[in-house]
Amino acid sequence: MSADARNIEVRPTTLQNLVAEVANGNFRIPRFQRNYVWPPKKVLELFDSIYQEYPIGSFFLWKAGRGHAHLFRQAGSLGVKPVADDNDVTFILDGQQRMTSLYATLNGLTIGNHDYANICFDLVDERFVSRKVESRVRYIPINEVWGGDVIEIGMGLENKEHQKRLSRLYRGLVNYPISLVEVKDKQLIDVCGIFQRINQ
Repeated sequence: MSADARNIEVRPTTLQNLVAEVANGNFRIPRFQRNYVWPPKKVLELFDSIYQEYPIGSFFLWKAGRGHAHLFRQAGSLGVKPVADDNDVTFILDGQQRMTSLYATLNGLTIGNHDYANICFDLVDERFVSRKVESRVRYIPINEVWGGDVIEIGMGLENKEHQKRLSRLYRGLVNYPISLVEVKDKQLIDVCGIFQRINQ
C-alpha cells in the first residue's frame, strides 16, 4: 500500500500552526464531543507542561470532507468563522479541551465565567497564575506574549533574567512540537467508534 492510500497519517506540527488552523476554521469540533469544562487551574498545568517541555498528548483528527458540516459544534466562544455547507471539514476527535484551553488563553478569550486573559506567567517564580494584572513587571498575560510585541514587553523589563525567561516562554510556545494523528476515508459510525476507544 502506498503512503498516499493510507487511512491514517501521523504528522508533526507546532503549536503556532495548530492555533492558526483553528483560527482559520480548518480544524473543527464535532457535535458528539462534550462541552468545554476545564477550569483555569487545569489550564495552568497545561501551560506549565509546555514551558517545562513535557508532552501534552497527540491531537486526533478526522478528515471528514464535504457533507459533514452539520456535525459542527462551536467550542465555547472562540470566534472562528462558521462552516459553510460546501466546506471540507476536519474535526478534532481527541484534544478538544486541550485545544480550547490553548486557544482561549493565547487569544485572551472569555468562556463562561472564566476570563482566560487573566492567565499570566510569573517571571519571578517561573510559574503560571490566574490573576488580573495592572503592570507588566512581574506578571505577563499569556495572550500578550503570544499576540503582542514581545520585544517591547521585554524592553520594559529591567531585570535581565526576567527578559531571558520571557524569551524562553515565547520561543517555547511558538515552537512547541505537536503531533497530529489524522484519519480519513472513514464513515461517521467508524469515527464514533474510534472516538469511544480513544476516551476509554
